[in-house]
Amino acid sequence: PETPHTYLPDFKLDNGIYVEAKGNFDRDARKKMALVCEQNPSLDIRLLFMRDNRIGKHKKYSDWCKQRGIKYHVSLNGTIPEEWTTEGAKDD
Repeated sequence: PETPHTYLPDFKLDNGIYVEAKGNFDRDARKKMALVCEQNPSLDIRLLFMRDNRIGKHKKYSDWCKQRGIKYHVSLNGTIPEEWTTEGAKDD
């Protein structure tokens, strides 16, 4: 049965992009993220990984994202790509 939940992202950039930072992206985290993205198609939610770890023998975190059309970035130091901060930025 459906249960009410609230999504609180790790970061919301000034341009409206939501960034979810993930270390261990286990099965429960992947399931939750898939549901959040499905139920909020109007939000620009992106994933930031420290490593592109394996999911099973043949898939990686990046493969999981590509399969679902979710933008992602891999950064050992957890740096958000500069293009994410400037995309859709409004000139005031």
